[in-house]
This record gives sequence, C-alpha cells and structure tokens, in this order.
Amino acid sequence: MYLSVITLILYWFIMLYIPIPGIGQPDLSVPELNMAHYIDKNYLPGVMWQGTWDPEGILTTIPSIITGVFGLIAGTILISNTDIKNKLLKLFYIGLILVFVGDFFSWSFPVNKNLWSTSYTFLMGGMSFMLTAAFTYLIDVNGYKKFKMSQVFGTNSIFTYVLAGILGSIFYSDYIIGIQLNSIFVNSLIEIGIFPKIASLLYAILYVIIIYIPAYYLFKKKIFIKL
Repeated sequence: MYLSVITLILYWFIMLYIPIPGIGQPDLSVPELNMAHYIDKNYLPGVMWQGTWDPEGILTTIPSIITGVFGLIAGTILISNTDIKNKLLKLFYIGLILVFVGDFFSWSFPVNKNLWSTSYTFLMGGMSFMLTAAFTYLIDVNGYKKFKMSQVFGTNSIFTYVLAGILGSIFYSDYIIGIQLNSIFVNSLIEIGIFPKIASLLYAILYVIIIYIPAYYLFKKKIFIKL
C-alpha cells in the first residue's frame, strides 16, 4: 500500500513539475502539454488511441496498475483470517483515507480518467474500498441476496470486460459495419426531444443490458471464465 501511495505522489510530481523537453512547464489543460504525452509521442508514435494522446500510454499505465494493486489489497483483506468486523473496518478506513487524499490532490491535479490522474486513482480506489465493505456487509453478513446483477458481472468479470471492449469497437466505430450505432441511437433520441444527457444515459443503460444478457446465460449455466 505504501509503495502504491508513494508511486502516485511521484506521478503527480512528474506530471505537474517536471519540465517537458522543448516545451517547458506542463499544462494539464492541453492534452499535448504533459509528460505522459511527450513520452507516448516519442515511444508510441502512430499507435496512440486518440492520435495525440492515449489514456493507457506508458506513463499513465502506472496509476492504472496501482488501481489493480488496490484491488489485490482489498482481496487480501477479505480472505484473511481476521474477524469479519475487523475486515470491514479496515476496508472502510482505508477507503475513507484514500478519498480524502484524492480530494486533496484534486486541487492541483484534477480528477481526469484519461490521464489517470493521482486524484482520480485515489478517489476511485477509496470509493471502491468503501463500496466493497458496504456490499460485503449487506450480502455476506446480513444475507441480502438480491444483487443478482452484481453476481452475474462479478462471477464473469473478465468475460464482460473483454466483451465490452469488443462491442465498443463495433458500436463506437464505423470501421467494421459502416455505421456508428451509438451515434445513431443517441441522435435519434435527441431528435424526438430527449435531453442529450438523458439520451446518453439511456444508451449507457442499453449497452450494459446488452453485455448482461450473455453474462447472465453463462451465470445460469455455471460457466465461469477465469485466468
């Protein structure tokens, strides 16, 4: 945990205070004026996701890995031999501290998923720790068994994640089938008078349902894909 925190602070320092060769001080309000872009431009030319930047580039991959480390820490706590009360308190307190730390860093390094900012990583990690504690209490301690959708996605999380990526290539690009299905759906709703943000939300819900259907089939058949 300590190494992860130190690494995120170091990432914050590099992104905010290390001068960019040929440019000078970084400007996080411009996608091309930060150290992550400079490194990706020189070592990932022509393969960046958005042409001039990539949310999973060389430098930005570091905090994304730490997010996974946070998950490993939470899992280690859950499978430990200590009392369930101590497990839940530990998860909650770690989450609370991470949320406060993330809020502190957000004043200098705003919450930004595309940059995997220090504040974003701390905040999402902290919220996940607390939610894990909350759902563990509700389901494992209190026996509340009505979160069927969570079970479906949780038992085949790798499958649903990969499926979401595959469908994203189909829904969000006209390269495969010649049309962008997401744009057609959202624009059609907007044309009939639905507020754009509501249209986007409805599309997101539909997208989740589409992914849920094959995941539910695997769940019913007790097929669980693991690495």
